[in-house]
Amino acid sequence: MAIFKIINGNYPTTSDMENLISYVIRPNKALYVGIPNLYAMQPNPASDICTQMLQVKNLYSKNSGKQLIHFVISLSGYSFDYESRMTPEQLHFISSLFANDICEAGYQCLYAIHKTSNLHVHFVLNSVNWKTGEKFSGKQEEYTSFINGFHNCALFKKYQLNFSVYYGNTHT
Repeated sequence: MAIFKIINGNYPTTSDMENLISYVIRPNKALYVGIPNLYAMQPNPASDICTQMLQVKNLYSKNSGKQLIHFVISLSGYSFDYESRMTPEQLHFISSLFANDICEAGYQCLYAIHKTSNLHVHFVLNSVNWKTGEKFSGKQEEYTSFINGFHNCALFKKYQLNFSVYYGNTHT
């Protein structure tokens, strides 16, 4: 059973946004980082990513409220075939496909694969859709569409991976 956990953070300031992005992509924890529709340059990639997201927010005058969407998919204890677990490389591949779907839907996003006591992936999305200017409401239905997108990935279907969803601190 995989866990899809929605992190309840508003990240209202530029500093909050940069801190979250820095946390997610930090080199000492991130095995893989994907930024399919953003660019990042050294020495401060979080600042570059944040600036691009703010440009979209400014374009549509959507600078207040929840600035980032943050969720984590954890594969704690999930076994593909009783003998081996999903590898970070497999999770990276699946995450890249899912991130591309998110980008196609109009959201700037990044993801990073972490392996601490469990293998998991963080996704961070701009709360403003760059195609429509609409703001992600954060309603459970919107997250359900993201969950379904990840769950419909061919590898997840092949191995019949199911999700347990936590919305903030509440299990659904």
